[in-house]
Amino acid sequence: MCRLFWSRLAVALAFVLGAGQAGTALAACSKADLAGLWQYYVITYPPAPASIFQPTRDPYWHSCTFAIKPDGTINPQNSVCTDQAGQQTKVSGSVENIGGSTCIIHGTYQLGSLRVSLTRGALSRGKDHIDGAGSSPAGSIVFNATKL
Repeated sequence: MCRLFWSRLAVALAFVLGAGQAGTALAACSKADLAGLWQYYVITYPPAPASIFQPTRDPYWHSCTFAIKPDGTINPQNSVCTDQAGQQTKVSGSVENIGGSTCIIHGTYQLGSLRVSLTRGALSRGKDHIDGAGSSPAGSIVFNATKL
């Protein structure tokens, strides 16, 4: 009898602990999870030339510090991007959507006259890192961001 009790208790405990871990792994995400200061890096790959007679352009990068409010908007007073030549530009934008348990982010930001679309970004389980891809009129982008 005692052995059966301990076996059942062990199974029940394993179930409860496993359910807790699964709940953590599938925790829902919201715009409020992004609130705070983020260091963002992006590389832009210009489109291929239309013909072999046009010169190809090299990829280029910029980095940004985004101050994101709990509603998902980027605070332009505290957000700036720096390009590879060292030129700084204020930036604005927002996270338009973040998918509940999938933690997939969609958003845009305005860098001068350039509007960049973050087509798909995946927020880490710790909610402190994002990797993703997107586009702009200058080409396709790959980005990552780390919460500071």
